[in-house]
Amino acid sequence: MNFSLEIGPHTDLETLPPVKDVYVTMLPGGDYKDTADQIMETL
Repeated sequence: MNFSLEIGPHTDLETLPPVKDVYVTMLPGGDYKDTADQIMETL
């Protein structure tokens, strides 16, 4: 099954389903550094 999720700096990553592949797309208007830091904490 293919699906996409939009996360931001305030997303509770503990509530997301486990995934095998992750692709990160930076969208305008977000705080990229905070979002990238949050992603790195979960790896």
